Amino acid sequence: MDTILIEEPISKITITPVKTIDTFDVFEVQPAFARFESRPALAGCKSLIPGDCDVICCVVYDAIKKEIPVKKIVATPTYSKEKQKGRFKTIKKRVILTPATVREIEIPAEYVTIQKRVLEKDETVDTLEVGAVVREEVLFIRDKRNSGAGDGFEWRKIECELLDYNVLPIYYGFNSDVLDAKARDVVEDKLYNLMKQRPEIRVEINSFTDSRIGSF
Repeated sequence: MDTILIEEPISKITITPVKTIDTFDVFEVQPAFARFESRPALAGCKSLIPGDCDVICCVVYDAIKKEIPVKKIVATPTYSKEKQKGRFKTIKKRVILTPATVREIEIPAEYVTIQKRVLEKDETVDTLEVGAVVREEVLFIRDKRNSGAGDGFEWRKIECELLDYNVLPIYYGFNSDVLDAKARDVVEDKLYNLMKQRPEIRVEINSFTDSRIGSF
């Protein structure tokens, strides 16, 4: 068993607050003063000069006072100190009777015979050149003049890329569907010249727009 301190001794302080009363006090808001002031001319003044017959008087003004509500202290704040005792608690705890010790026990090693693969020769790289594979496409043309075929048809080779959609660098202006001069140059260079050289082909044109831009 052991007794421990759980709360140290402290001093309890009791505060007595300040006490005041509501009252009134008179304050001087403007001091008394005197000054010279002119008064109208006396009766019977014959001077033609304005103010020549005015009377100069010394006038005294009393001080101006004002009653203002105030709080007056009747008892100043104080405090008292009272010593408090500490708190203790008796607990039950476990103690070491015999310290821990270390013993070393030798464990014999165990060996197992396994079969493993070892590298005899580093890897090598063989290079084999593969020739390009060329794909040819043909377009069937109807009503071709001067055709050597008896049925009036003729086979001609065309570029493979012409069978897929090709995106042209043409963009619509914001909120507009008008092609500018730059876009017309692209159409003439990419489409018009091609159709003049190959009148037998047919061209499909698509365009799309979204909330901001358009593409051709």
